[in-house]
Amino acid sequence: MKSILPAGPKGFEIFRIIQLAAISPIAFFDEIHRKYGNISFFEVLRKRFLFLFDPEDIQRVLQTNHSNYTKSIFYKELKPLLGIGLLTNEGNFWKNQRKLIQPTFHREKMLHYVDIMREESEEMVQEVRSNLSKSQTQEIDVSKQFMASTLQIVARAVFDVDAKNQVGMIGAKLEEYLHAAIERIRSPFSAPLWLPSRSTWRVKKSAKAIHDWIVGIIQEKKLNPGKDLVSMLWEVRDEETQEGMSLNQIRDEAVTMILAGHETTSNALTWALYLLAQNPPKFQKFEEELEKLKSLELRPDTISQFTYARMIIDETLRLFPPAWVVERKSIKEDTLGGYKIRPNTNISISVYKLHHDPRFWSDPEIFLPERFAPNRTPPKPFTYFPFGGGPRICIGNAFAIWEAVILLVSFCRNFRVEPGSREMKIDPSITLRPKSGLYLKVISKK
Repeated sequence: MKSILPAGPKGFEIFRIIQLAAISPIAFFDEIHRKYGNISFFEVLRKRFLFLFDPEDIQRVLQTNHSNYTKSIFYKELKPLLGIGLLTNEGNFWKNQRKLIQPTFHREKMLHYVDIMREESEEMVQEVRSNLSKSQTQEIDVSKQFMASTLQIVARAVFDVDAKNQVGMIGAKLEEYLHAAIERIRSPFSAPLWLPSRSTWRVKKSAKAIHDWIVGIIQEKKLNPGKDLVSMLWEVRDEETQEGMSLNQIRDEAVTMILAGHETTSNALTWALYLLAQNPPKFQKFEEELEKLKSLELRPDTISQFTYARMIIDETLRLFPPAWVVERKSIKEDTLGGYKIRPNTNISISVYKLHHDPRFWSDPEIFLPERFAPNRTPPKPFTYFPFGGGPRICIGNAFAIWEAVILLVSFCRNFRVEPGSREMKIDPSITLRPKSGLYLKVISKK
């Protein structure tokens, strides 16, 4: 075990690299890896930062020695909105909450959600068709459309409510919160959340608006339960204590599901259409599958037959992983890459960088859904992990995949897409999203 620290920027170079991280986070990770290798380190303002690019080191942090790592300092910026939900929770309380919530994502419960996804996909098709010009061709912001559709799906799944009238308000408040949070994360001089400031006011104001909307629905579900997730959460009991979840616990889990359940899937679908528009031969191959299965209704027992659709989603999640970076903080001393890692070291893992790494992927920048064909050898552990890894892997990953396949198939059964006239820019925010929307030429097939 090496007692010296891993290589990394020093002196004024640290401040240059921090500025690059604020301006272009993806370029920041590229430069850190190119200059300093699979493990690098720097310290600034008495905070230690470590960067990992080796799958074995990443597996140790996220899986084999996961109990030695908590969420990093950056996740505190999500707590005003997410509270102590699964994404931000830690330790035994997190384990207990996950154990209580896991049954709500079992296959028999998912069957009900698929009906919701199919119904909302049909609504989406009708809405897009009604917005097209008389020529049945128009350039539209597909990211905005998918944000609305996935938010409606998750609102019905979590609360069993029609959120169409609130989609604009909730979407705007989530956008306001995420924008303020990422500004604070990228600034080394953000005021503490307890200190009154413009940024903390924006964060707390938008979080309160979302909480107020959600708490009202949660209280109603306690009196009139249904098949939705919140109703199930009111009913779950700890096996040992027989205690249920409090109102605030359910609120935090519901907000987490709303954010994770629509933002990430919407971005994945947006990027999938972008990639299909940029790669007509792949779109044609997808249309051949759609034609072959044109009479097949989207149901839990038929979704798996849309193999190329699933391959498109998997490859999209490689090229544009919505959860593009993972952060942890060490509790005790550990060894990574042969180096001694001290407690309270913040660790950054760029999922995006690993997914684009030529060490693990041939022609990594090319859109090639065939990488994920059923007969291909699966990627090595922690070279492909769009839903995270280890015990904290996304609890709703099956929900997200089913939702993405259903919406993608429904959209492309009815429309073709071609590149739009506006430049596409990536915004590596809390999630990996297109900056200022993503406009594509949408052409009706009917």
